[in-house]
Amino acid sequence: RTNYGLSNINSDAIFQADNPFGKGWAYDIFGSSEGFNNPKFDEYFKVTNQSAGTGRGYTSLVLFGNDEALLNRAEAYAMKEDYANCLKDLNDFLSKKTEGYNSSTDILTEEMVVNLFPVTPDELTPFYGFKDDKQTSFINAILKFRQKEFYHEGVRWFDVRRFNIAIKRYYRKDDIDVELTKEDLRKQLQVPESAINFGLTPNPR
Repeated sequence: RTNYGLSNINSDAIFQADNPFGKGWAYDIFGSSEGFNNPKFDEYFKVTNQSAGTGRGYTSLVLFGNDEALLNRAEAYAMKEDYANCLKDLNDFLSKKTEGYNSSTDILTEEMVVNLFPVTPDELTPFYGFKDDKQTSFINAILKFRQKEFYHEGVRWFDVRRFNIAIKRYYRKDDIDVELTKEDLRKQLQVPESAINFGLTPNPR
């Protein structure tokens, strides 16, 4: 329930904001101020003893699904400055993720993207850079959608690494704020111990 630290502050910031149509997101959030969660995986219960009603529970995880493919393609379109196709993909995505979606009125436009997902200087700094603010706004929108869609799955980490995003968290046990800065060495995966034993220099941490 609290494994991934979805506090009420994080829950509001992620799942109660950024819908371009001013509507709710179609994600079920459960819990309390002690910790929220987004239940994503149904259990498959395999009975091993029919008379006792006992067995073993399994959960499955989709490793690469339609939503990730769609958002990846939208990002590729944005990087190619093909905003018409990018908007088509984002509207298809939003049609399934917005509560009370209305196809005749809920239409994401280029102007909405630029206004609702403004550029914050130095927030996103990939090594390949961006052409202009419009492109940055489109990528920012896609990253916001990805953060919601892949919560609890670890996919966000790829975005954090690609775009050098700073991460701030509140550590309740010690009542302190913890931050991974944009270039924090702790983001770097360590070289395997077997390779270090053969003389490869470990990454600084």
